Amino acid sequence: MTQMFIDGLGVINEAAYAASDLSALAGGREFTPAGFMQEFESAVPYSKLRRCTRNIKMAVTAADKALKNGSAYDSLDPCRIGAVISSGYGASEYSVRFADSVVKHAPQSCSPSVFSQTVPNSCLGQICIINGFKGAGTFLCGGDPLEYAALILRLGKADMMLCGQVEEWSAELFSSIKSRQACAGSTLTEGAGFLTLRTELTDSSCCEVIGHSSVNIGACPLIERSEGISKDLSAVLDDLSSDRPDIVFTAENGPWFDKAECRSVKAVFGEIPTASPKKLFGEALGSSYLLSVSLAAAALKRGAFRDKKCRIAVVTGFDMAGNYSAVKLSAIDRS
Repeated sequence: MTQMFIDGLGVINEAAYAASDLSALAGGREFTPAGFMQEFESAVPYSKLRRCTRNIKMAVTAADKALKNGSAYDSLDPCRIGAVISSGYGASEYSVRFADSVVKHAPQSCSPSVFSQTVPNSCLGQICIINGFKGAGTFLCGGDPLEYAALILRLGKADMMLCGQVEEWSAELFSSIKSRQACAGSTLTEGAGFLTLRTELTDSSCCEVIGHSSVNIGACPLIERSEGISKDLSAVLDDLSSDRPDIVFTAENGPWFDKAECRSVKAVFGEIPTASPKKLFGEALGSSYLLSVSLAAAALKRGAFRDKKCRIAVVTGFDMAGNYSAVKLSAIDRS
């Protein structure tokens, strides 16, 4: 089986703005999310700023961080560098404003140049254009972008894959989600989590990806309560139960879902240390999973999470389409 390594990390979130911040969080730095829009220096070239939404700027900037944090890729064929990105709602703030203007009969808002910015995959296009990537490119509205990117590498369709998730702050969207009873107790935040995947071990490599598993549980836990899901969650975790992990980074975020996942973790792994990345990052909707993966990768690179040694970790997450995903990561033995 082709080996797969997480090479570079790039994040934008209230709790972390660089790979070094992830390492600090893994080392014990505490953080309690408040939930607000992030200030960040955009990596979008000045000539392209005018046509870029904030969602695009977040994605391009986080991707730029991951690319710079990883090993050099200048020698690779641009046609062999691809990208897989996902989001729960895409350019939600811009889309709401666009829809409002159309409802108010503002015909100038219906031009193709304006509408194109509401299309979720516009951030993928900008990342590839800015960086000159010409390989396989896919945008997902649900599903596991990390597993999809790894599949492309394992099929020999690329030499490097950029993988990411992005979710921007949207007052109306967040207010609507927060009104749901199933979301009670969650602090909604925005964020972007990007990483680079390589099939070769480099000095920058954080950890190795050694397994994936997923299932659709019928509904997003933030939107609707779905009973009887423990069996499905357990089946996903059981797929990754060989070589017992040292820790499970869960999707715990405050609502009813936590108890179901906790039961499944104990049923499969017994008494095992767990960590809740969303207590640090907040509930970042469509970027939560890769933010959690990035935290786990940083912990594996340093060999510990907080005060516990960490050689193998499982990371879980769910998306807005009701998919529950898990990935198994292993520290790299450089001896």
